[in-house]
Amino acid sequence: MEQPPFVGDWVRKIKLGCGGFGIVTLWQNDKIPDSLAIKMCRPDIANKITPKQRERWSKEVQIMKSISHPNIVHTKRIPQILFEALKEYNISELPILSMEYCSKGSLRHVLNQTENCSGLSESEVRFIFEDILSAVAYLHNMKITHRDLKPDNIVLQILDPSLSPQSQFKNRTNQIVYKLIDLGYAKELDEKSISESFVGTLQYLAPEILLNRSYSNSVDYWSFGLVAFEIICGVRPFLPNMSPAQWLHQIQNKSSEIICIYQEIDEKKSIIHSNKIYSENFISSTFQTKLEKWFVVALEYDSKQRGYDKMKPMSQNSSLLDKKSVTFSDIESRRRDLKFFTLLNTALRLKIVTVFVIYTYQMLSYEIEDSLTVTDLLLKIQSDTKNEVLVSDMILVLPNREQQLINYEESANQLWINNFDAPMVHIWKRGQIISDQHIHLESSPDLIKRMCTFPKIKILGHAMKKFASDCLFYVKKEIQMYDTLIISCSSKIKIIQENIFNMTNKYNDMKSEWLVLSKNIKTTEDALNFDCEKLETICPNNDYCKSWTKSFENLCLKVNAVTYK
Repeated sequence: MEQPPFVGDWVRKIKLGCGGFGIVTLWQNDKIPDSLAIKMCRPDIANKITPKQRERWSKEVQIMKSISHPNIVHTKRIPQILFEALKEYNISELPILSMEYCSKGSLRHVLNQTENCSGLSESEVRFIFEDILSAVAYLHNMKITHRDLKPDNIVLQILDPSLSPQSQFKNRTNQIVYKLIDLGYAKELDEKSISESFVGTLQYLAPEILLNRSYSNSVDYWSFGLVAFEIICGVRPFLPNMSPAQWLHQIQNKSSEIICIYQEIDEKKSIIHSNKIYSENFISSTFQTKLEKWFVVALEYDSKQRGYDKMKPMSQNSSLLDKKSVTFSDIESRRRDLKFFTLLNTALRLKIVTVFVIYTYQMLSYEIEDSLTVTDLLLKIQSDTKNEVLVSDMILVLPNREQQLINYEESANQLWINNFDAPMVHIWKRGQIISDQHIHLESSPDLIKRMCTFPKIKILGHAMKKFASDCLFYVKKEIQMYDTLIISCSSKIKIIQENIFNMTNKYNDMKSEWLVLSKNIKTTEDALNFDCEKLETICPNNDYCKSWTKSFENLCLKVNAVTYK
């Protein structure tokens, strides 16, 4: 039983999504710019809904109406005329849920685009992390666990231009806000509560849910960790080509510091455990290092420890050893040091300066602290480029920015800008002109090297997909490097042009001053000759004229010397 094509000024446009027993439809008003995403129970299964499913549906509507957060899709009032019309098609009699319409689709759609097969840009990664972390923190503060975090349940909304400039989104270069949807599996849980129901999407479920064990809100930490890894690298961290039943055994046996498990392409099909993110990504090395520490916390297998600092051995806490008796609350206070939110927030708030070094063709990045001066930063670059160029021979260029006067003894904060899509600083070697010998191609991904070395090796389908992804990553990275090189050359040329312009102006000013000076010298010479002639008639053979003439000649010599220089 299909919904009507129109109701008054409201027109049914498209089906936005269809789940296990819900369907979401877009309705738009023809007279005013207004849209609604309306969720109703599917009519074909309306009579098959179980009491538990009815309870879950009602719970979602209740939760949606009780929350208000900029990164969670909010409910909207449904016009009475539309509500009355849809009631006739609501066979299940479950509550109709009317929500805001997010016009840019889901994060899954973004990740499925070919150009994003190796992850998103650092700016996009940061924006998504900020928004979803804020949404999850809000839900957990409300003692609500989402339980179904996945790219399909993160949608993109165009930033509202009416928002205040002081808004948290004021620095959004892509003008997009990311929002959580689908709280159908959400439940009121906190870290002290447990549940035993089996819910959510299998590939993003925490191990304890897959094993049908009791769980708490730490299941959201695991799911968010998987989504975060996929946003950065384009694939999930744990054997993404395998089913949950297959990779579950591997993560059960992984140590806490392992954040990635993948299968080699060798004949043995070896399973590799790694504590690093895939190197094929588009985020800066400093940001990656910080995130790897966060992933250790987020992807901890032990649900009781996930999201928290690991419990330290008793010997490391002398204050507890001094006590005659240690209570459970003492141990709990040490163990329950929640790091999931603080570690990621710290990484996102960190000031990182990205650097493109022309003479080594390298991308570098550095954490900027208030105590780090520009000179200190250049010394780090000198060290990281194996002292190829000394600090005294480095030229610092700020691309696409006014070449402000840089104080090398003050904080390197002056080099930072809130834009991670391109290097913030370019470093040139004094007197260097770009030539082929200065350009060294980026090292290709390991899988490409192995395939080129052993072209006849037999590989599985998922490895071929990874090979294609790595090839695209390599080409895309090289294009970015060449684009950066062109921008750097353009910036350097602009600086040279500005210097030529300034020098030309100074030359013209000096020339004008010289002409004035020449006229003054001529006037002085004429006056001196006149005075000497008069003085000679009054007082012949005096020494004054000789002294004046000699002083004037010395002055002319100095003027000529300056003019020559």
